Amino acid sequence: AFGDRLVLAGATFERAAAFDEAVFSGPVEASGVAFSGGNTVDDAVSFADATFEDRVDFHRAWVATATFANAAFEGVVAFREAWFDDTTTFEGAAFRDRAVFLRSRFDHDACFADATFAAPTTFRGSEFHGGEHAVDDADFQGATFAATADFKRVEFRYARFDGVHVAADLGFAESVFTGTARFEGVAVDGETTFSGAVFEQEALFAA
Repeated sequence: AFGDRLVLAGATFERAAAFDEAVFSGPVEASGVAFSGGNTVDDAVSFADATFEDRVDFHRAWVATATFANAAFEGVVAFREAWFDDTTTFEGAAFRDRAVFLRSRFDHDACFADATFAAPTTFRGSEFHGGEHAVDDADFQGATFAATADFKRVEFRYARFDGVHVAADLGFAESVFTGTARFEGVAVDGETTFSGAVFEQEALFAA
């Protein structure tokens, strides 16, 4: 466990980095960190099942293969302008305060399936380019947003939002979907907007 502030700002990890089940009691400052271990699971950075009890800052981080599966974020999470170069998963992660993925870039598959977001969340201006196969490039299937979810001006290839529940407003204004966009079974309690959005392939909204 890390009882006080952990500073990784500007650090470079050239091979695997494992923080599985770690507990971070203080802030994590990782602005500009580089996890460049490689593009295989064995060389990934892993924060699987980790608990972050304070704020987390990965501003302009560069990350190869990474997993934050089932991680718990108790404080504000900032991945502003972060660059995820390979497969990334936040599957089942719990964001209990604001989650900020402003202008982040995902160059391979990104999974947020079954993640929970308890406070306002933004992916505004982010890019999801996906991997070799145009499927599950941006996977939010079954995710739950208890507050506003902002995807304004986001670039998607294949996007999957099946079964997502948003208890407030959901916004995709001016976003672009170059591949299939799936929104089957989505439930939004507030306003939903796609004003100015572009769907270049099929868009599925069936109940």
